[in-house]
Amino acid sequence: MTYSTDLDMPSRLKRILCSSLMVTAASTQASDTSLQSQLQSMLDGDRTGACMAVATIDHGVKRAIACADPAAATKRKLDFDTAFEIGSISKTMTAVVAAGLMRDTELSLDTPISALLPTDTQVPDFAGQPIRLRHLLTHTSGLPALPSRMKATSLTDPYRKLTGNALLASLADVTLLQAPGESFQYSNFAMMVLSYALELHSQREFDALLSDYVFKPLNMQHSFTHDKPKGVHMAQGHSALTKPVSNWSFTPGLHGAGGVRASLNDMVRYALAHLSTVEDETTSLLRSTHTELSQVDGQRVAHNWMINRIGNTDYLAHEGGTGGFSALIALDTQRQRGIVILADTALTSLGGLSDYATALMDETAPAPQPRRELPAPTTLLTHLTGEYELTEANLRMRLWEEDGALKAQATGQGAFTLKYDSRGDFYPTSFDALLRPVETPQGLSFQWHQGGGIRMAQRVGAEPTDFTLPAEKLAEYVGIYPLMSGFSLTVAVTDDKLAIQGTGQAALTVQAVAEDEFWRGDVGAKFVFNRGPHGHVISVTLNQHGQIITGQKQ
Repeated sequence: MTYSTDLDMPSRLKRILCSSLMVTAASTQASDTSLQSQLQSMLDGDRTGACMAVATIDHGVKRAIACADPAAATKRKLDFDTAFEIGSISKTMTAVVAAGLMRDTELSLDTPISALLPTDTQVPDFAGQPIRLRHLLTHTSGLPALPSRMKATSLTDPYRKLTGNALLASLADVTLLQAPGESFQYSNFAMMVLSYALELHSQREFDALLSDYVFKPLNMQHSFTHDKPKGVHMAQGHSALTKPVSNWSFTPGLHGAGGVRASLNDMVRYALAHLSTVEDETTSLLRSTHTELSQVDGQRVAHNWMINRIGNTDYLAHEGGTGGFSALIALDTQRQRGIVILADTALTSLGGLSDYATALMDETAPAPQPRRELPAPTTLLTHLTGEYELTEANLRMRLWEEDGALKAQATGQGAFTLKYDSRGDFYPTSFDALLRPVETPQGLSFQWHQGGGIRMAQRVGAEPTDFTLPAEKLAEYVGIYPLMSGFSLTVAVTDDKLAIQGTGQAALTVQAVAEDEFWRGDVGAKFVFNRGPHGHVISVTLNQHGQIITGQKQ
């Protein structure tokens, strides 16, 4: 199967809604019973077996740990000082290191990255326009997601064999198709180049820089990269199939893309420092990374922080994912509020942690329900049976029903069985992936989720849909449709096509499949516009990933 070794990837029509928080000291250790109960209800009996350590900051700090198996927290020896892999949240710390060196040396956001690398490094440019530090910090460098010379054959420990020399040599394999800064493309490659370049420029190990600019000033004594401090307990990571997996490892100097391990208490210290209004050297440095640097392709980015606008408020957010862990941090710096979630299970293929964050911070949002194994509906198995092509993967997959279960086989690979869960998804029993059934204009199809990547399947031989609506008909749908607190869909007409934009997200053009019904395949979303007794459009219903939400037209 195809896979991606992205540590995390921002997804469209995905939101993190946060409620209010107030800065307090990070010393409280008691588990909050209400947060514990709320979190446990979302996890109890979940098929992933996941445990989560959570902190909410809202007029104080609340902490809790909950597991799919309530006894697992004790068995796994998890507490608020247990270290978890935080994946790409590490990038926000790399941004702090970069800001510190820009403050303390001659570096600036406009410094070409080539100035920090060995003179014989072949750094790509576009018509003489170089890649600068600001482009690496905003994922607008034009570098691909991964370096070409990784030598990774699986997700078990994909970055282990990547050396600094191989990383720099991979730059020579890149041809920029447009000027840096013109397009957003999330890139672990770019962040490892930045991490390594900062090490070379400062002539100090990146881990030492991380310690000096982040860990020591914030008293993060349970945070590290490869050398675990004495007395620190590291959580065991798991796949979404409950199987223990090995930790990811990075060559020293490349940890800036996702190599940090940290405890919940330390991440609370990190969050509170970002939210602090105290004027000192450390908090001022952290706040300097909040400045927006880029807004292209609908994605606003500060210094490695994704900026989501909900209502009238900007939220700084980042998710992280490795082979055995998931993590999330979201901050409202205007009102000093936020959330941190650390999980000992890789949940990227299942959509990550944003749904949990939303429910824990916004009481109006629907709470995710535990994923429990169920028998697959016979009619669903029948309708999925067929042969498909996975977009952009050059791969075919055949599905069929056998003994009441769904079987699948990709071209040139062995057949495997998929189980079914209460969220309506199928999942293999031998590797971490997800098959999500979705309705399309050509009938039932599916999305294939694996390793942070999502591929839409197209049924072989299906006739393309050529249904169109005139511009005057499309104009009837234009408007704003609030779906929940702080999140709306804005509908407009662009180039004779309907475009729908979620709050803080990029606008997506959608395909008409019938009057009042539209479809967007790559995000598995169907939009149905509803009319009142006089024939006017009064609301829209979004059907996506099993959730159905209706918003009235303003």
